[in-house]
Order: sequence, then structure tokens, then C-alpha cells
Amino acid sequence: MLNLRDRIKGKNENKEYTRTRIEVRDRLLAGEMNDLQQALAKMPSCSLSFPNNNNYEMNLIITPKEGMYYGGTFEFEITVPMEYNNVPPIVKCKTRIWHPNINEQGAICLSVLRPNSLDGHGWMPTRRLIDVIHGLDALFGDLIDFDDPLNSEAATQYQKNIGLFKTKVQDYIYHLLLLIGKTCLQLVKSLTISTIFLTKFHRRNLSCSNIKKAILSNEFYLDKEWSERHNDMKKLSLGGGYEWIASVQKKFMGGGKASAVDVDAAVCGAEEKDQINDIMDLIYKLRHTDNASDFLPSTEYAALRLLLKYNATSEFFKILNDPINYGVFLNEHLSCLAIDYFINRNDFNSAARIASIVMQQEMFDSQLLNHLSVYSLIKFIELPAEERKMSEELLTVIEPFEEDDECPTFRYPYLKNNWNDNHFDIKDSDMLVSKSLELFIKVIKTKDSKMKNSLKLTSYIIGKRYDELVDFLEENSMDSFNKSSLNILKNIYNENLAILEEKNIDKTRKDLLSNFISKIDDNNSEGGLLSDEILNKLKEFKNDEETKLSVVQKNYFKIWNSRREELLKSQAERLKLQLRLQEIDEDRKKLNHEKENMSTNRRPGYLSNDCISSINFISEKISESLHILDHDPSLALYQIQVHIHKTLPKITSRKYKMIKINEQLDGACFDIDNSKDAVNCMLKTSSCLQLILCTCQFYLYINSQLLPPIKRKNGDISLPTLEEILKAVGTSKVENDACEFQIYGKLMHSVMYHKLFNDSKTFVDKPLKYNPNRTMADFLEQFPETVEKINREKLITFVNNYFYEEGHELENCTSLDDWSDKPEKLINIKDDTLRSWALKLNLIWKNLCRSVKDDVNKDNEKYSLIYVPNNFIIPGGRFREFYYWDTYWIIKGLLKSGMYKTAKGIIENFFYIIKKYSFIPNGGRIYYLKRSQPALLTSMVDEYYTATKDINFLFDAMPILETELSFWEKRRTTNVTINGNNYVVFQYRADSNVPRPESYFQDVNTTKNIKGCDKKREIWKSISSTAESGWDFSTRFLSNFSDFSSFQTTDIVEVDINAILCSIYGTISKLYSYIEYNDKSKEFEEKYNNFMKTFKYVFYNSKNYGWYDYNKKSQKHNFGYYPSNLSPLYWKCFGNEEEQNIPLLYNKLKSEGVFSYRGGLPTSLYDSNQQWDLPNGWSPTNHMVIIGLSKTNNSFLQDEALKLAKRWILSNFRTFKKENAMFEKYNVVSEKIGHGGGGEYDVQEGFGWTNGVILDLLTKYKSYYKSRNIFSRPLKNEPEEIINEYKKQFNSDLKGIDKRDWTKNISNILEIKNESYKEWGQFLHNKWKDLCYQFDEDVKNHPIKYSSIYLPNKFIASDIILEGNRMWDIYYIVKGLLVSKMYETSKGMIGNLLHLIDIYGYIPYGYRIYHLKKTTVPLLALTVNEYFQHTNNLDFLKKALPYLEKEFLFWEKERSVSVKISEKNYTGFRYQASPNIPRVENFYSDYNLGSQLSDCDDRLEYWKKLQTISESSQLSYRWITYKKEKKDVIDTNILPIELNSILCNTSGIIANFYKITGNNDKFSIFTEKYTQLKKSFKAIFYNASDSIWYDFSLQTSKHKRKIYPYSFFPVFLKCYGKEEEEDIVYMYERIKRKKFNYQFSELKKPYITKASKEKPENLYFTINQMIIEGLLGLINEGKKIMNHLLENSYMFFKKYYSNFSQNVPSTNDQEKILEEYGFVNRLSITHGIILDYLVKYESNAPKINTKNSKKTNCSNKKPTRTFEETIYITFHQILKRISNFFIYIT
Repeated sequence: MLNLRDRIKGKNENKEYTRTRIEVRDRLLAGEMNDLQQALAKMPSCSLSFPNNNNYEMNLIITPKEGMYYGGTFEFEITVPMEYNNVPPIVKCKTRIWHPNINEQGAICLSVLRPNSLDGHGWMPTRRLIDVIHGLDALFGDLIDFDDPLNSEAATQYQKNIGLFKTKVQDYIYHLLLLIGKTCLQLVKSLTISTIFLTKFHRRNLSCSNIKKAILSNEFYLDKEWSERHNDMKKLSLGGGYEWIASVQKKFMGGGKASAVDVDAAVCGAEEKDQINDIMDLIYKLRHTDNASDFLPSTEYAALRLLLKYNATSEFFKILNDPINYGVFLNEHLSCLAIDYFINRNDFNSAARIASIVMQQEMFDSQLLNHLSVYSLIKFIELPAEERKMSEELLTVIEPFEEDDECPTFRYPYLKNNWNDNHFDIKDSDMLVSKSLELFIKVIKTKDSKMKNSLKLTSYIIGKRYDELVDFLEENSMDSFNKSSLNILKNIYNENLAILEEKNIDKTRKDLLSNFISKIDDNNSEGGLLSDEILNKLKEFKNDEETKLSVVQKNYFKIWNSRREELLKSQAERLKLQLRLQEIDEDRKKLNHEKENMSTNRRPGYLSNDCISSINFISEKISESLHILDHDPSLALYQIQVHIHKTLPKITSRKYKMIKINEQLDGACFDIDNSKDAVNCMLKTSSCLQLILCTCQFYLYINSQLLPPIKRKNGDISLPTLEEILKAVGTSKVENDACEFQIYGKLMHSVMYHKLFNDSKTFVDKPLKYNPNRTMADFLEQFPETVEKINREKLITFVNNYFYEEGHELENCTSLDDWSDKPEKLINIKDDTLRSWALKLNLIWKNLCRSVKDDVNKDNEKYSLIYVPNNFIIPGGRFREFYYWDTYWIIKGLLKSGMYKTAKGIIENFFYIIKKYSFIPNGGRIYYLKRSQPALLTSMVDEYYTATKDINFLFDAMPILETELSFWEKRRTTNVTINGNNYVVFQYRADSNVPRPESYFQDVNTTKNIKGCDKKREIWKSISSTAESGWDFSTRFLSNFSDFSSFQTTDIVEVDINAILCSIYGTISKLYSYIEYNDKSKEFEEKYNNFMKTFKYVFYNSKNYGWYDYNKKSQKHNFGYYPSNLSPLYWKCFGNEEEQNIPLLYNKLKSEGVFSYRGGLPTSLYDSNQQWDLPNGWSPTNHMVIIGLSKTNNSFLQDEALKLAKRWILSNFRTFKKENAMFEKYNVVSEKIGHGGGGEYDVQEGFGWTNGVILDLLTKYKSYYKSRNIFSRPLKNEPEEIINEYKKQFNSDLKGIDKRDWTKNISNILEIKNESYKEWGQFLHNKWKDLCYQFDEDVKNHPIKYSSIYLPNKFIASDIILEGNRMWDIYYIVKGLLVSKMYETSKGMIGNLLHLIDIYGYIPYGYRIYHLKKTTVPLLALTVNEYFQHTNNLDFLKKALPYLEKEFLFWEKERSVSVKISEKNYTGFRYQASPNIPRVENFYSDYNLGSQLSDCDDRLEYWKKLQTISESSQLSYRWITYKKEKKDVIDTNILPIELNSILCNTSGIIANFYKITGNNDKFSIFTEKYTQLKKSFKAIFYNASDSIWYDFSLQTSKHKRKIYPYSFFPVFLKCYGKEEEEDIVYMYERIKRKKFNYQFSELKKPYITKASKEKPENLYFTINQMIIEGLLGLINEGKKIMNHLLENSYMFFKKYYSNFSQNVPSTNDQEKILEEYGFVNRLSITHGIILDYLVKYESNAPKINTKNSKKTNCSNKKPTRTFEETIYITFHQILKRISNFFIYIT
């Protein structure tokens, strides 16, 4: 133990240490100051100050000059401790900031500030202050740590949604500016970044005048008085803060119930932002317990103040707009604070919303609040129109909803409504402001009549209340208003001129209003802002009113504390209440005993006598609940219901709901089991006691009907009627529910029996002129006789007198503001004819649009129509209302027409219906409420979101989608047992077992021969269930096709509805992921995966390769064809096994003839006279099959989908041309054009879903369809005439020019040692001049005159078709140009290709417009590589790279296919041209050969395949498949070796280019692509057993084991691995044994007859070049081939071409060759390749002796053909041979 001396010594030593350390620190800092000053001079964003005049305390100000923090000013406090430099400085951020590495307490996460750091970036003694400042500055650039963030919430938001993160950063910056902007100079300096804020703050200039000073004084906020609550709670031993919140949460979680005082202490004690969610959760839980009646006003006041403190606007309005679940209301003081808060932030939308809430709560006692509210409303009105709109977040008020028994909900009351006005459900922000302003005008105290008139004028115009406005203007002169209000009137009038025109206002009144407005213009009325005038009025009495309201609020603080004390005492008394509840439980047991006695023999008066005694007993027990009445009436009634429930558990309904209750309980009603009887009863009551009596009597009555009848000796005595019971409490007679429309009784049966209308639907659609009671009473009075004896003419008169015409309740849409006569997607349809048709269909939307008259909503008992609020599209014809599954395809069509608002409105109609009925009925009539239709709402929402990306819409939609799904899960599921396993699946199963009102006559007639009511009802239920499927009717649901009454629908579980529900699970999961509800997304993803397994087990049959309906009764599948069997393809409900068998399923259906009908897909293969059978085809089924096939990964099936789409479009178009109408169904069999038939009614025209399907298909395949492709029309001229005329047009667009970069003597050629080759090379070099062209400017200026595609640079013509070019030739031409050192020409030709990619996204086949829609061999990357190797032009390489990548991505997207080999997916590429017409350049031969095929589709398919073959530039037998039985067929379902090896090589070249240019990210991406493509190439093409590459057939998924020269291309293109490299010599030997000799012929026999080494086609240099290049790098054989090629080419040149050009006499053999083939003096490809060989390999070539060459004289030669004509003639001979066999198109 230390003695005193030691302690003193130690103390002195510590002082010495401290003094020494301080000296060291100060010395170090003094040495750093000079360097620090110099460094800061180079950092304009940083400034340093020393507030305390010492070196170790400093303030750092950082003002970022760029990035997301640009515009902010951030202050850091830096303190240098005495241990410096052993420890880092202490830094704290003094500015509130949203940053991943800085929390809101100012702590900073920065490596350099860490004393120890494992990564080596922490503090070290060698570091200095400038390192810290650099690190802090970098925090606003790129130095953000996401691995270990300090503010994890900010880091998560940054990574998930950087847009929201940036918005929040700017919110913090703007809030900072408001706090620190005390002087104009400081504010202007801070706001130099106005462009950042312009968008966010409504493009207003942020100057001092725009930043509002607080209207209310600081004293009015009562911050000091409010802070005293902590002391008050301590006196009551109440805690606060995190621990208290946690303890209250535990009370709720433990199954108990925390008291209102517990929650109040937690909320009032909360001070931090991260406590917001906790206190909201506590309030929510309290609201749903019995203690809700004790909810303290201090709780809601504290919660709202905390939310305002931390700018939690979303949460603020969330709890205000949901008083059901939170019970939080504003008081006068807090309302003033809230309005002042939002005005300070220039958020006038929110301020106006607070004012409207004040109006709805009718808090009009404070003039301060009234004027603040009026001021905020006027500021809202003064906003520009595009900004004057409250968000859904501000307006969404949570409506009451039904929950389980343990968690009931109840609706809040507003205090009073002195004006008897319903303004609580207004959703339109302008109308809400108008209504609010009108009410405030009545209560603000002002003698300024002009001001009041101005406010009233403003109220009328903002609410678009034009009738009232005109009346008001007639009563007052212009001098009665302030100029500022007249300016508002003028501006808003001009904004809404279009709306005013549509208003039903008398023209005279419109003119009066217009004249009044014009006078405003004439007077040039100017004035300030009306809001400023209001503010000036407010300032006159603000201080006095603030004082008054402050005193009131201070008094409330005291009252609230007293209330806490009282509630604490009352908690002890609750124990007594629990004892009382036990007594009630005993009484309940007694009543149960009484209930059991009801089934015994009792006197008849038991019900009437004992009912009253039971009620009296209940009344005594529940009287204790009435003390709650004054505080919360809704809660009082809930407590009453609870007591009744506990007393009569089985008699009492457990469903409870309150609707619109006021202070005296007038207007209260229960909704019990959807019974309107109870509702009517409650509406008649006038006191709480009567309410209780009525409720209990109704409960007893409902229960009595479930008991056995009371027996007496004299027979059965029936129970009293409901009318008798209700009469006892003075209630009038009961009205039936709308779903039990009274006319659906004897009246309807009479109308149907006498068949007043051909269509049963006509009558049930007619609206009533009078209410149902009167109508039915008058009918029974006029027709007392039986139905059979009623006079038909008299009945017709009655119907005419009592009913309106059908459709009377609907009106055509007066405005479709989102309709356009030229929608973008339709305009993009390429073909003129089809585009014109699509625009006509687009016009039909206006004819089919309907809206429901308001009277249907107000007086719905007269109508069978279901009211919906928004416009909707009807199908057409007799279908005058919306239909559920029709709407899905209507929505698709509307979206293609760009009518997003209409589509959204229709979907919201369905939301409205689901909220009302919990499901969507079959259609928009009450008689459809017993059945639905295929559940497609989720898909509609998905389609809408995909088109619009309206994320807010999803938040509203998701709960509703779950509600509908719940209906199907609860009401439409059934169990299926297969192989002992139980599966839950969905089924069409209507709730009705009576005749359908809309087809009453037909249903009654169907069962007329059926005996027994039960059997009839069973049939009627099956009929309704079939109608629910949408297939009404089809043999699909009949056991006996000839007996229409043999329905077995209720025994069938259907494929399509289960596929749809399977899709719903997956779609809901996807939609939840969009709004980042990840738990929900995972939940539904799991449901989706589980149901897919169930779907497969129940519906999939592997032997028949598909899905089929399953009959539960017979336990068998129905293997008959119906399009519904293919619905899983559309809804994507299948796994890998099923996917592999889809082609087999297609082949099976094709063999059955399903796809052979000329008009499209039939609905079945049975002609039963039902409309959903043969010969009819329907739009939804055709669409699902077409799109389903197109969604597969099989290119063959995708082609078939296109073919089916063309057929369906043709069928629709032909009928439209004939009838000028669209129909619901079409005849797919008949050779005649026409619609379908059959069924219960005549065919209907319109037609909603048909139009939607056609628009969807036309836009999906907009680039594929050509009217000439679909509609065969005879030529007006012979093909020869067309071709001759076309040839006259050639060459008018080209002009020859001299090449500037061509020089006569080129060193490359002069250095050739062999004189003969040198002469040859010079000859070829000279030819470039003759082949060089450039387009005339007229081609660019008037492209419509020419067939050429304009190119900006000079080019060398290929001369295949005159001076045209094939794009793949350019690679070989450029190789020759580079030998000739014509670098500019080479660069220009490559630039032409880049130009084409920029325009089209790909390189067309050639330079002519008819070459579009097909491409060619992709050699651009190889061409650029050649150019770069010669020039090292890095700038050009950088320019070209994006285009190389773009072309590669084109092949990836448009020409790639996925190939599954050994359960692994690989990528391959194919040729696949889209045109399906004869090639223009070979029109005659293609047309003649195609015309030999009788079927139009076969001709189109044949021409398309010829176009595809031409993409490869290889007219070869390679594309012919030998089939002995079916003869030869053209097969383009091939993955070619050369194409795939070229693209593999291309990815490698691009990767290398990115490496050269320094783009490492792109280098990594394309290196990976190159690696993967090499793997894919080996897996797909390499045959290990044969040690060679083969083409791959997509149709058979096997190699085409034929060897072509292309099999050697991968060697040149370096697309092979080590295994293949070892086999290259072997490959070459195999190719050599095929006797291709050294001249690898592209065209194999019998394509080219008379094969000869010396014929031009056998010297096809393109193939030779790649093979030679590949061989030269590996074996000497390459040199040998090259030598042979040069030798033979030179001999041919000397022997024929050179001599021919010199008019040397020829031999007979030479004459024959010249006569047959002629010569091409400009074959550029060959020129380029030969020049390349001569320069590269001349040293290896043997010397040629040419002195003894024979000369040939061709002076008397016959007219020769061009080389292209030679190729054409040869190919024509080949195709002629094929046509002799007749070509079957696969």
C-alpha cells in the first residue's frame, strides 16, 4: 500500500508527463501547420478554422463540389489529444447527415481514425492531420464502407435503392439550409447548387424570400413546458426510454395487455428517431385491446410531436389516416404546429391536408387555427397545376375491415356535422380543399366581406363547382373580389377549359363565365398573392390567439397528468371487474341450459315471453359498458357485443362491423352474416336499448331456425316470422337483399315462360322504373292467376310500363383522355395494311367504352347492374357489362394502345368489387354473384406494372390480390386422391344450383325431362360451374357428347384454372419482390414451387407428353384435345421433365390434325353444335397457345407459334374486310371467310378480347408480318417484266471515283520475286480503281427513290449483283486493300459497317433495302482485327469497339438458342432470317418453285427457309435432309459449325481489344464469354468418337454426321481445346478423303454438275482461305494447298481471262467455258484473297513457267452471262431437282 509521500511523488510525475506530452503535441502541430495550409489551398472544398485560438482545437468545413452531397456544408470538430501522434485526433461531425459511415450522433467510421487497423490503413505515428482531412473529404466522394458501415440503414438503402438514398441525402441538406439560413448571404452561398434543388422543390428559386420564416413564435411551441412531462412521470414512478419501451413490448408479447398508462409513459418518454417504429407499434397494440378506451390524449400528442421532430412525414400521415388501428387525432395546438411545420418546408400539399383533417374533425373554435388552415389551403391553390396534387399517402384513409373474433376493428367517429354534409370520403385533393375552404369561410371571424367573397370564389373554382360559381358571379360584381382571387380564377379556369366543355352546363351560363374571365384579362388585373393577404390578417391577432391557445394547451398538460394518476388507481379496480366477469360466465352457463331446453316440448309462447326476459337479463349485465359511450361510441358498442357474445355464445353471430356512427348512435348498424334484415332493423332504432333489444331478438330468431320444430299434440306449430318479431319493436317490413332481386320469382318465370324475348338476358338486364316492392306488388295484383294462364300481350304491356330498355343504366364514355389516334406501339407495325387495320381496331375502344350512371350507385335496388366507379370496356353485343376473363385480353390491347389510365381504372374497378364481395363475379350483374371466371386479376396487374412500372400501384394491389386468392383457396379447392396420395387442387365450382337468370329459358329447357328436384339442381350447378370456366359450353364437360344434360363439371378438375392459380403464386411472389416485401415474396415462391409439384402429379401424363383434365369420379384423365391442355405453356407451370417433352406433345397434336386448320386452332375436335367446340376458334385459346409456344426455349416451336399467329390474324382480317366488324369467335374450318356460330345465342360482334389479342399479336410480331406475307395476291406483270424493269433502276445511285489512297507502285507487290506473280499482283492491284464507288448525295436526300441503303464512305463493289455488295465480302476485300496499302478505303468500308450497325443494330445481308431483315456471316471483328494489325490505329479501334459489341449482342439476343446436353445448357447460334417472301434478287426462281406448293403457309415457310439459307451465303446440299419415305426436305433448324466458330472467335477478339484499350471490366466479361463459347462449341459440335466437328440438328438434338469443308473452320478461328487439337491432322485426312481435292467446293454434287478443277465455282476462295490459314499454323499441308491454289488460279487467269481480254483466239474447250460462264472482271473477293496470298506466302510458291501458254481468241464469242447469273442458273437446276421430289417443309 502506497504511503502519502509515494502518492504525492506519483502525482508530480503524472503532471510532468502531461506537460511533456503537451509540449510534444504542440511542437508536432506547429511543424504541420505550414504544410497543412499549403495542402488546404489545393482543396477548394475544405476550410479550417481555430475557434479557441489554439492549434489543437479546430473546426473543418467541407462543401463538396460534386457528387450526391453537392450543395451541402458539413462541419467537423477536430480535437488533437496530448498523446498525439501516438493516437489519432478525435473527430466528430457537427452536422446532421445521411451517410453510411457517419451516424446521426456524429460518430465517424474512417480507417485513418482507428488506433489499430488490420488492413494497414489505420492510424500510425507517421501520419499527420492532413491525412485525416483527406480521409474526411473522401467520405463525400468514393470512400464509403459497405462491409462495416456505421449507419447500416443508410448503407442498406444505398445498395438497394440509390435513388431513394440520394433523395434522403438532399432532404437532409435542405433541412440543414433551413436551420442555418439565418442570413441571406449565407443562404445564397449555400444555394449555388440551385439546379439540384429545382426539380425537387418545384422549380422555385431558392432565395431568402422563398424560405419561409416560422409564422408561429418559438414560445408557442411550448418546448420547455412539454419537457416537464419527464418530471411529472417520475413523480408517478413511470419510466421512459428504451428500457421502458422494451418492458411494455414484453407485456404484449407475453399474451397480456399493457395498460394505457404504460403505453403513454413509453410514448411520452421517447426522444430518439429509432424509437418511432416502437411507439407506433405500442399504440397499434393498445388500440386493439380492451384498454383502448383509456387511451390518453397525451399519448397521441407526444407521438405526433416526435414524428414532426424527425421529419417522419410518412408515419405522421399513416397514423392520422388510420384512426381505426391507431386512434390518434390532432388537437388544436398540435394542428397549428403541424401546419406551421409544413409551411416552413414549403410543403403546401401536406399543410393543406392537415387543414382538411381539421375540417373533418370540425375543430373550428380557434381563430389562429382557422386562419392557418385557410392560409395553407390558399397556398395549395396557388401552386402550379402539376404540383397541386396530394399524394395517395396523404389521402389514403384506412377503411374498416373484417377480422377474426380475437381482433375486431371499429370505426372512429367525428364529433359533429352541423351542415349535414358527407365530406369524409372525398379522395380528390382539389375537391377536398374546396370543401374545407367552404367550411372555414363560415367560421373565420372577419368583417372584410371582400375577403370572404374572394375565398368563396376560390373555393368554387378549385372544386370545379361551376354551377355554384356562375350563380355566385351573377350575384356579385368584379369589385366584390380581391384582384388576387380573380387571378386565381383566371388561371384555374384556363387550366380546366377542357373539363368545363364536358360539363353539362347551359351555354348561356358558360358564356357568362367566359365573359367574366375576359373582363379580368381586359382589366389586366394585377395583384399580390391571396395567401399574403390572409397572412397579414393572421398577423393582426396572432399574438393574442397564440397566448390563448398556449394557456389552453398548458392546462391540458396538467389535465393529462391528472388523468394518468386516475388511471393508475383504476388499474387496481380492474381486479374487481375480473370477478364480475366470472359471474357473467356463470350466467352464460344458465342461458346455455335454457337454450338446450328450446328443443323440448315447450309452450308456444316461449319465444316471445322468454326472449324479453333474456333481453332484460342481458341489458342488466351490459349496462356497465355504457359509461364508455361519451368517450368512444364505437368502442362502447363493441363492448356491448362482447357481453352479448359471452352470454349467448352460439346464438350470437361472431361477425361484427360498425358503419358511420355519431355521437347519439343514430345511424348505427350491424352487418351480421351479410343480412340486410338486420341492417334495416338497426336503421330503424333510435336508442341504445332498442338497439340491444333488436339485436338480441334477431340472434334468437336466426338460431331458432336451426333448431328442430316445436312439437305439440295438435301438430306442428311454426315459429314466428321475422316480420312479426321486427313488428314488436316497431320496424316496417323487410326488404330483400339485392342478390335476391324480387323480380327473380314469379315475374321472371312468367316472362320466360311466355318467351317475351328471344334472349333470356334481355329481361334480367332491364332496369326497374320503380322499386322492387312496388313492382312486385303491382304484378301480383294484376296477375293473380297462374303463370300458364297469364295473357302474353298484357304481360308485355306490364314489362314496358315498369322497366326501362336494357342498357339504360349505362352511358358511353364522355372522355377518354388517354386515347390516341396514333398509339406509338401500333404506329411501329411495319406493314402499311396491318398498321391501318390496327388503328381501326384502336378506334373501336371508344365505341366499346362505358361508364355507369350515378343512379345505379344511389338507387341500386332498381338495377341488376353492379356499380363500378371507373370507365370500362365491354365485350360487345349482348354483353353490355364487364366480364372477368374477357378483361384480361382487353387490358393487353389497351396497353398496346397506350391507354394506361383506362387500363388502370378497369383494374381498380375490380379492386372495388373485391373489397365489396371478396371476389370478382363472372360479370357485372348481380345474377353473376354466385360464380366467378378464370382468376386473371393478378395477371392484369402484372401486365399493367410491366407496361408502366407504377410501383405505387403495386402497394395498393397486393392485399387485394391476396384477398382474391384466398377466395379461390377457400371456396374453389377440392381434394384429389391419386395412388394413395391426397392433393389439394382448384376447380370450377359455382355456388348456384338454380337456372341462370341470363339463360333461364335454356336451363329450364335442359332439365325439362329430368325427374327429381335434386337431380335438376345438380345439373344446374354443373351448368353454372361450366359457365364459370368461360367455356359455356363444350364437350369437354359432357360425359355423353350427344346429351347436353350429361354435365360432369363438378367431377372434373381442370388444367387451365390450376395452371392459372399456379401462375398467380409465382406472379404474387414476383410482385412482392418489386416492392421489396422479401418475406412475402419468399412465402409465395414456396407456394408456387409446392403447387407446381402438385400440378404435375395430378395433371401431367408422361405417356401422352402433356397435361389433361382429371375426372375425380372415374379417376382418369381426359386425353381428348382441348387448347386448355396447353395452358401450362402460357402460365409457365411446368418443370424440366415436362419441358423436354413439349416437342413430343406438339408432334402428337400435329399428327391428330390440331394444327392443320386454315383459320387457326379449333377449340376441340368434336363438332357438337356447342360454341366451344369444332369448328369454332376463340381468341383467348389461340392467344394462349401461340404465346405459350413462343415462350418455350425451342426455336422450332417458336417458329410454329409465328405460323399459328399468322393464321389467326388472317382469319380475323379476312372477316373484318368482309363484315367490317370483329367477332367473339371464328370458323377455323370453312374455306369461306366468316365468324363462328353455335351455342345459346347469336354470334356477337365488338369484340373486346378479340381486338386485344390481335393488337397484342400484331405488336409482338410487328417486324415479321407483312401483308404480302399473309395475303397472296397475283402479280399484275410477268416475273420477267418485273425483273427487267427492276434492272433498269440499278446503278443510278452510284458514281465511280478515283481513289486518293491508291498509288500505282506498292512495295508489297514490287517485292514479289516471281515475275509472273508480280505481274498478276499488279494487275489485281490496278483493278481496285475500277471497283471503287461512292453513293450519290441524292440517295441520302431522297432515299425513297432508290433500293440502295445509303453509305457515307467509299467502298469496293463485290460485283455479285452488278455494283452491289454482300457484307461478308468486305472481310476479304479489306485483306486485299491492306496489301495495296489503301488504308483510308479500308477504314471507310469498315466505317460503313459501323454506320449500318448504328442504324439497324446489325449488319444487313447487302446494301439494298431488300437485304434488310436478314444478316450474313459475322466477319466484322475479323475485319477490324486485320485493319488494326496493319495500322495500329488505336483511336479507330476505340471508336469501333462499341459497335463490335453491339453486333455481338445482336447475335446473342436474336440468333442464339439454348441447347441442353447431358443436363447442362449450352449456347449455340443459328441463321434465321425473318422475311418469308421470295428473295428479290432471285425472285423468279423462288416464286416459281414456291408456287408449286399448294398451301399458302407452306409457301411462306419455303421462302423463309430460302432466305435463311442465303444468310449463310452457302447454297449447298448441306441444308437438305434425306428422308426416303417423306422425300427430301429443306432443314434450317441447324446450328452451323462455321457460324459458331466465328462468333466464338469474335468474343475473343473483342476481349483482346478491350485489353488493349485498358477496359479491364469489359475484358473480363468478354474473356468469360469466349471461355464459355469454347466450352459450348465443344459440347455441341465435337464428336469424340469420330474426332471431328459436325453441324448440330436442333430438331433431332443430334449431330448431322456429314463432313463439309466448314468442319475445318474452327482450326483457323482458334475455337478448340487441347483434346480437339490432337485430332486436327486426323480431321484433315478425313476431309481430304472426301475428294474435295485442293479446291474445296462449296457446292457438292448434284448441286454442281460437270465438276472441274478449272471452273470458277470450284475455286471458291472464301472457304479455301480459312482452311489454308488454319493449316499453315499447324501442318505443312497448308503450304501445299496454298501453292496449288495460287498455281491453278494463275493458270486460269492467264489461260482465260488475260487471253480473253487481249482477244486471243480460244480453243473449243475454252469457248465452251466462256459461253457457259462468261467472266467477271471485278470479282473483288478473289482479288483480295489472291493479293493476300501473294504477299504473305509468295516465298513458298513454286516458280511458274508461263512462256508457252496457249493464246485464245474470243473475238467471235457469244453473249456471256454474269457470274451471278451462272450461280443462279446452277442453283435453279438444283431447286428444280428438289421440286421434282416435292418439298415438305419441316
